[in-house]
Amino acid sequence: MNIPAPENHTDVAGGDASQPARKHNIKALADFFRSGIKPAGSHGKLGIELEQTIVRADGSPVSYSEENGVAHLLEQLRESYPQATVDEEGDLLGVARPGEAITIEPAAQIELSAGPFDDLKKAQETFTAYRKTLDDLLAPKGMHVVAQGYHPTATARSLDLIPKRRYAFMNRYLGAKDIYGPCMMRGSASTQISIDYTSEQDCLRKMRIAYALTPILSLICDNSPVFEGKPRPHKLMRTDIWL
Repeated sequence: MNIPAPENHTDVAGGDASQPARKHNIKALADFFRSGIKPAGSHGKLGIELEQTIVRADGSPVSYSEENGVAHLLEQLRESYPQATVDEEGDLLGVARPGEAITIEPAAQIELSAGPFDDLKKAQETFTAYRKTLDDLLAPKGMHVVAQGYHPTATARSLDLIPKRRYAFMNRYLGAKDIYGPCMMRGSASTQISIDYTSEQDCLRKMRIAYALTPILSLICDNSPVFEGKPRPHKLMRTDIWL
């Protein structure tokens, strides 16, 4: 027997009838973004996250758990960044101090999140000091960080995951979807910027500008000469990975 759909029924694309939680989820997301609105006329600030990959002198990867690996580096950083994040098993996953947090990505890429900054000069000073700290700790071990968009020598699936349970689930899920999911998680490193907005309209304007600039920024900032241990096949590898 065919039962006619109610007048307010929408299809899967429209969503409301087939996805009863959709309206609630949209509201929750909208409320979240509204909660970030800064006062009108306020001086906008920037938050910056910089991810880098740690390698040995020959470019080979450095894992989290190995002797003098990334876990050991975090322990050394605790002297300057005393606020520690430790998981249930006792693994050190991050250190911090006011205005700066150092964490690690799925394959032990190291990341500094800092800010908010009023001006770029202060941001540059913060990241320059952080880089010097890393260099001073890594150089005696024959290691250094590379600021590239993708691991300079290794394939993504050959890189060990850090002991964070959700990354194991993410790796399985993304690995089942397409070839680039694990590449994004385990092989890539990026710079991310958070920009203040003063209204919904201001937020949308800045998002539209960002989308319009994406092709140009992608070409300028890809910085991934090597992909999966070989010369990249074209100049927009990171865009391919994220798409």
